[in-house]
Amino acid sequence: MNWTNAQNYCRSNFNDLVTIANNEELKEILDMLTGTNVSNEEIWIGLKDIALTSGTWSNGETFTYRNWKKGEPDNSNIACGTMYYHRKEVNHNGTWNDCGCQYTKPFVCYAGFRLFVLLVHGSQEFNYHYVKEPMNWTNAQAYCKSNFTDLVTITDEKELQEILNNLTKENVSDAVIWIGLKDINMTNGTWSNGETFTYRNWNKGEPNNKQIACGCMYYHRNEVNHNGTWNDCGCNNTRTAICYAVKRKFHAVNNAMIWVSAFQYCNSYYNGLATIRSGRDEWHLLKHLNETNIQEKVWIGMRSSMIFGHWFWMNDDPITYQNWINDTSEGIRDTCFCTSLDPNQKKWVRQACAERASFVCYTGE
Repeated sequence: MNWTNAQNYCRSNFNDLVTIANNEELKEILDMLTGTNVSNEEIWIGLKDIALTSGTWSNGETFTYRNWKKGEPDNSNIACGTMYYHRKEVNHNGTWNDCGCQYTKPFVCYAGFRLFVLLVHGSQEFNYHYVKEPMNWTNAQAYCKSNFTDLVTITDEKELQEILNNLTKENVSDAVIWIGLKDINMTNGTWSNGETFTYRNWNKGEPNNKQIACGCMYYHRNEVNHNGTWNDCGCNNTRTAICYAVKRKFHAVNNAMIWVSAFQYCNSYYNGLATIRSGRDEWHLLKHLNETNIQEKVWIGMRSSMIFGHWFWMNDDPITYQNWINDTSEGIRDTCFCTSLDPNQKKWVRQACAERASFVCYTGE
């Protein structure tokens, strides 16, 4: 998750993102990490913005103990605090850095009596696949749709960085690569798969609309300034391409059941009732409902806890995204409620679990 979502998750389920008061607490956290399958990670801790220089943790605690990596914090951006964990490297293990708050990282929460909990939720929702064989834009999209999900869409800086990292791992040197933009979509704000977008990363002076165009992206391994920027290119030119594949697939079941029966059905035949981790997850789920011609409300895998008075996903996914039609907090300590998605209003609805509705299961990560 990004830093803000990580802190919200910790505050909802534990106390807060971890604070570190001394060497003893640092050692406890590192010992906890050693007992997990984490090898080398940069992990969110409870520092943000002004706290990097003013000497307070994000929960308001003061601190005098600091363990910055040499040369840090360099205040190079609006930053949140991370801690390096290196299983086999002693020198930098447990040191801190200032990092852009928007990036997705694992994180450590703390609960009462200083119980530390590592959470690695919120990694990318897609796999990216570089297609080395040059082809025109139409053929590239057809290839992606046949073998994966579609030509790649890019909704923020984090996704762009994930794609660039993937190209580096593929040993791509310099290339102009097809992405999922075509024709009028370059000005009206939609990707070729139908998603809307507000994030743009055009190269300076682009798009110049000199031709009926499709979107391409520059990749330069050793040039920072233009790496990952976009251009409008002639659709008939042959270029390499990037496809994406969703890690989680949705399966609508058009058979009305009460929530618990839908939950049991999905657990028996799939991974479970659908969870929605982001707006893009929701977009893919709504698209699937449209393709299967389901227009009524469908059960998803969230219910309320009467004991704790909050909502939770049944598969223990963290709540990183919510889209309620109205306030859902009233009365949840008195009655157990379940959640449906209304495809017409594109909103979540609090609903009595004994009502009957179609439902959506999921497979994959």
